[in-house]
Order: sequence, then C-alpha cells, then structure tokens
Amino acid sequence: MNKKGFLVVLVVFMFLLLVAGCDNDPEDTDVVGGDPVTISIAAIPGVTAPVKDATAVTAIGASDQFTGTVSWLPALVAGKFAADTAYTATITLTAKDGFKLDGVTANFFTVAGATATNPVNSGVVSAVFPKTAANGGGDPECECDDPCMVEDCDCPECPGPGTVGPGCECNDPCLVEDCDCPECPGLGTVDPGCECNDPCLIEDCDCPECPGPGDGDTSVLNLNGQVWTRSSGNYVHFNGNRSITSTGFWAPDGVGYINIGGSGSIVNGKLNFSIGTPSQLVSIQNFIFGDFRPNNIFDNFNISSADAKFAQFEQILVSGGSLQRWGGDDNSSDGVYYIYVDRNVTLTGTGKTVGSLFITKNLNLNLKTGWNAITYKDETSENNPHTITISTGDSSHARWVLWEY
Repeated sequence: MNKKGFLVVLVVFMFLLLVAGCDNDPEDTDVVGGDPVTISIAAIPGVTAPVKDATAVTAIGASDQFTGTVSWLPALVAGKFAADTAYTATITLTAKDGFKLDGVTANFFTVAGATATNPVNSGVVSAVFPKTAANGGGDPECECDDPCMVEDCDCPECPGPGTVGPGCECNDPCLVEDCDCPECPGLGTVDPGCECNDPCLIEDCDCPECPGPGDGDTSVLNLNGQVWTRSSGNYVHFNGNRSITSTGFWAPDGVGYINIGGSGSIVNGKLNFSIGTPSQLVSIQNFIFGDFRPNNIFDNFNISSADAKFAQFEQILVSGGSLQRWGGDDNSSDGVYYIYVDRNVTLTGTGKTVGSLFITKNLNLNLKTGWNAITYKDETSENNPHTITISTGDSSHARWVLWEY
C-alpha cells in the first residue's frame, strides 16, 4: 500500500471511531427524530423545603426532559408559607419533545428534602415536607386563642397547661387534661352546654349532644363549632360566612375524585355541616392515608374484610378556601380524617421506617359501620425523623381551620 492509500484508510478509520464514540455516549440524552424515550431524570429541580414566611414556587426549575407546575396544600396565605405547618407539594410534570412519561416506574421521581411518590406512567408527583418552624413563645400581649400559648409561655391571659385564664372558652388551646376551667372541666366530663367540637369531648364523655365513638347513630355525621383562620402568622377566630361547595376524596388506580355529598355552611364563624350515607362508596382496596398507599408505609398491611366499601374526607371545600380539622404544637400536629365503611372492618399493619423522613407505629384501626373519626398524629423530636401514629377517635388538639385561597 502506498503512502496516499494509507492516509485514506487512516482517515476513514478515525471517522468510524468518532461516530461510534458519539453513538455510545451514556451522557447523551438528546433525541433527534424517532420515537420518544421514557424520562430518565429522577430529580425534580427548583422545589425546596418550605420555610416560614418564604414565597412558594409555582413551577419547577429547568430540566432537559420535562417542565412542571407546583401547587401546595394546605392553602398558602398571600403565596407564602405559614409557621408550624407541614406542606405537601403536588407537582404536575409534562414531558418535553422527544420524551414520554410512559414507562416511568412508581415513586421514580425525587424532590430534595421531601418524601416523593408518583404512580406508574405518571408525572403527578406528591412531595411531603417536614413542618415549617414554629412561632416563638408567649408574648405578653397574646390572647388565649394565639398559637403562642405553649407550656412555658408567660402570658397572663393563658398561663399554660393546668391553669386557664378567667375568660377562657372550651376551644382555647390552653385547655388540657388537668385543666380546671369551669366551662370545660376536662377529659371525661363535659359541661351541659358543650358542643361536639369541644376538646373536652373524648370517647368516654357523657355529653348528650355528642355521645362519642361507639355510641349513638353513626350513619349521620354532624360537625359544628368555631372556625379559625390565620392572620399575621397567628390563629384567630373567623367571623365571616362561607358556603360549602363539595366534600370528597381522591381515590387511586384511576378512580379519581369522588364527591360524596353533605350540606351545611359557615355562618358568623360557626360551622354547621351534616352528611349521611355517602352518595358513592368504593372498594376498601382503594384506601389511602393522605397521599400514601398503606402497603408503602406499613409492613404486613391487612384488611379484615376485603369486600368492604368506604368513603372518606379530610377537607370540606368552601367558597374561597377549604376547611380542615387540624391542630398541634411545636412537637406534634394532629389531622383528623372522617371515614365511612359499610360494615365493621379492621385495618392492621406493622410500623416501618419510610425513607429518611418518618417512621410509622403499628396500625390497628377498628372501624365500625357508619362514620368514624381517624386521627393522624405527626410527632417530631430533635435529630429524629417524624413519627406517625394513626388511631381511631377525634383529636383534643384539633380545631376547624379555614385555609383561604
């Protein structure tokens, strides 16, 4: 072979090496022509853990393979995060040209600082974040309905657990098990004029208006009481009016949102809501705890009656916002669900560690035919993950909170 022929062969060989190297570059994610490929980037950029008083994002950061919008629950106040609140971001992803969501596995996507879940073949991602920082201790000017009321506060109007100010009411957060307030004498006893939303009402109370779990007619659920809202970072009485627009829940596996009926309103800051047998029931196999399937947060999850049907709700949608039974302090928060079952059924499971953010305690829910109250308690401590306890019964710490949109 002469020199000229050798150079031609060498050039062709180097060109083939260059082409082969480009075709096998593992970092090359661009798609030019051909069928779309399944999204391979798991991390969702631009969505960070909520910080008290910070403005929430409504869109994700830049990504080569998808775009996305972000919505938040509970509802934001003027677009900002509140104190002492656990937020969930719903991130809706849209594949860019050349990519697709088909083929995405369950819980594929990740969000920094959150426990993220998504269904198979879906870009709808639920990201659960830890609570934002709480407000400080008692202020000398605070009142009994302020969230500054904690065990070590020195507010003269509400000196703390075990004692109450002379003007306290049964819905004041200063009322605890050993309180001696004449309007609400404590757990196990009630004032003749008490209402079903008073924190003094528990399972063994003898209040004729609200006999407690296991007693009375559970086919009809009546909810009433004072409504609260947030102002300048504090909880205050809501004194306005709102109409109730709907009550329902999201069921997985393509079932979608189910409106279950009910009627009522908020008048002068007082809730009056009633719901009988839900207008639609679905299989207990579709049961979820918030955004989580039971099998994902409990080992050995079991349903005693696989043929049972249920409906549930956590929020009551009202004009201009939503209403939720919620409450807590610096170290724990309680949310209350209401669940209807068409027969007695027991849900059991073994607690487990879920990712790096929370652990669950053992589950043993004995649900009776009709309506049941379920409390979802989230407890935190320094250098430890969130501990989740789910149990039957209402929470003495919860109150009706209006999240205004």
